[in-house]
Amino acid sequence: MNRRTGVVRHCIARLTAGCAGLALVLASGMGHADGDDDTELLALLDLLHEQTMIATKTRMNADYVPGMVTVLHGEDMRIRGLATVRDALGQVAGFHVTVNNVGDARAIVRGVGATLNASNLKILLDGVAVNRATDGSADWVLRLPLSQIERIEVIRGPGSALYGGFAFSGVVNVLTRGGDAVDGGIGSEGLRRGGLRLSLGPDGVARLKLGAGAWRRSDSGLRTNPDNFSRAGLGYSPAPVFDGEHGRYLLATLDARGYRLHMRHAVLQRGGAYGRVAALPEGLEPRLERVLGLDLDKEWALDDTLTLSASVGMLQTDLEQATLMPLPAGAGPPGLQAPSGTEFYRRTGSADRAYSGQLALRWAAGERHRIYFGVDRVHSKVTDSFASLTARGGETRILPPDQAPVLDGSSRTLTSLTVQDQIRLGRSVELTAGLRHDHYDDWGGQTSPRLAAVWQPAEHHIVKMQYAEAFRPPNLEEFYPGPNTFPGVTLTGDLDKERIRSLEAAYIFRRADLRMRLTVYRTQVRDLIEFFINPGDPPLWRNRGDIEAHGMEFEWVQRFGRSLQWWANLAYVEADDHLDDDERLLGAVDWLATLGASWRQNGRLTHAVSVKYVGEPEGWELPTRVAQRQRFDDYATLDYALTLAEPYDVGGLQISAGVRNLTDQHFDSVATPAQFPEGLPHGQREFWLSAEYRFR
Repeated sequence: MNRRTGVVRHCIARLTAGCAGLALVLASGMGHADGDDDTELLALLDLLHEQTMIATKTRMNADYVPGMVTVLHGEDMRIRGLATVRDALGQVAGFHVTVNNVGDARAIVRGVGATLNASNLKILLDGVAVNRATDGSADWVLRLPLSQIERIEVIRGPGSALYGGFAFSGVVNVLTRGGDAVDGGIGSEGLRRGGLRLSLGPDGVARLKLGAGAWRRSDSGLRTNPDNFSRAGLGYSPAPVFDGEHGRYLLATLDARGYRLHMRHAVLQRGGAYGRVAALPEGLEPRLERVLGLDLDKEWALDDTLTLSASVGMLQTDLEQATLMPLPAGAGPPGLQAPSGTEFYRRTGSADRAYSGQLALRWAAGERHRIYFGVDRVHSKVTDSFASLTARGGETRILPPDQAPVLDGSSRTLTSLTVQDQIRLGRSVELTAGLRHDHYDDWGGQTSPRLAAVWQPAEHHIVKMQYAEAFRPPNLEEFYPGPNTFPGVTLTGDLDKERIRSLEAAYIFRRADLRMRLTVYRTQVRDLIEFFINPGDPPLWRNRGDIEAHGMEFEWVQRFGRSLQWWANLAYVEADDHLDDDERLLGAVDWLATLGASWRQNGRLTHAVSVKYVGEPEGWELPTRVAQRQRFDDYATLDYALTLAEPYDVGGLQISAGVRNLTDQHFDSVATPAQFPEGLPHGQREFWLSAEYRFR
């Protein structure tokens, strides 16, 4: 750890440690700054904004649902100068969002997630699941601009008791905005973006909510660190990082006579980032992700106590990886050797289609008793899969089907049954018990339980406890890989399911102008599924993980009248991997903190300043001749944003500008796979300017 980051860490630790004591003073002695009128207004806005169905599928305020739910409001995130869904998730206590070698967004939740092959976050868009059946990814959603987002609801910890597949380490529900507006922006690295939002038609008859837009940005100009082959003169690093991207999207929701039709279409194209192993693409085909989804749902009130809902949907995705070199020529197995040192580039891809249906029954069995029963069925199939080789300066050759990343035609059907019982005991205690049984026709079944209690001992105080379990079986890519994806290497084995058990307790102090949450938890994880490459050895799928993590998360949001707000969170985790040499889990970050404030200067001009601190991420300890970095430096970044409402009295116009990473802090993150011993470089100061005009 260098001296500068050490000083930053010390200062932030002192500051956040003082937050708890100051919070207690404010909670007990601070009056409502502008009197009763402000208090009532804030309380009303609080109730309206914090409504969520993510924890129980029954609309409740987020602080009263079982488990810890964080609601990120789009307006707050935009005021802070954040740009994308991925940026916003990085503000959640216990979330560390970074990337892997090929640039895919990677969420490390409560210390777990750096080595995972598939996404273990369940991603919903307007309540509809969007994870790919093949590999669980939904990278395009995480790159959506916040100009299209109303709010983001986040569950930390297992969510399988309600949401099933991929709801292993958390659930994220991204809710889109309505209204009539156009927006656009420019920024560093050639950033250009534009968007449109429309709401058409009268309420109660037929109403269309439409969001569309596109963005483009160039490569960052960063260069990779040396790779594992540099000492032997075989590597191609340091070299430019190919992280430029451009995307477009169309999101639509049609409400007509109680029926709701969701449509989503997106195309995302970007470079190969740092490279899957150690070599980088040279301007060949980029990574391409295409998505088309349709969902229709309807709800019927059978009587005053009974509600039935049904939905059907289709999700079609196509993902082609950027063209990369498997290994530098001459590096040895499992690289593909060629006569006279000819270099080969490899490209892979797959397409899948999933059909889903759901029936749900909600019964208010009494004034204090609610029961939820759901039946889900999802059929997924790989509709195409390929792998190709291109010789430098030569032709492209399609490889046999058994060398593709997943076998074409692979399929599975998932049938799920969910039961949840919520009952209020007396005036202050509510218990929630849930069970979900998932049966995969090609793998088998598993039941995920949850038991939670919420106790409100006094008006402003809430206490929660929850025990929950989750699991994830091998996805289609892990269960049906091409047996000769790497000639002479057997990838498949007897993979078991991933399993997680979590116990958490939380205390919440809640007032109209102040909210504080303190959560403590303990988690056990077994048999994580990893695609592992030890430099110099063949790749393999494996179950690995005897992990115990415990920690705490502290969150504090305070409003001072109508003009000033500040926020802070602090997260600590001790993640122990008992199979690792130093028993510290790869990628785990012990301390995470954010601290910021926004100030409305004169009713139109708002300033926002925020600091984000990331502790020392854990690196690799591998049985290899190439020394890996075992711990990365901590770092802190500083952002500033300025928002001007209705300049020159132009109603509906809002202009924002700012700078991210004001101090131009550069830092490294752990590489997965472990092909860059010094990690993946990040950082650079970014300037941006955006505008939005609301028609009405």
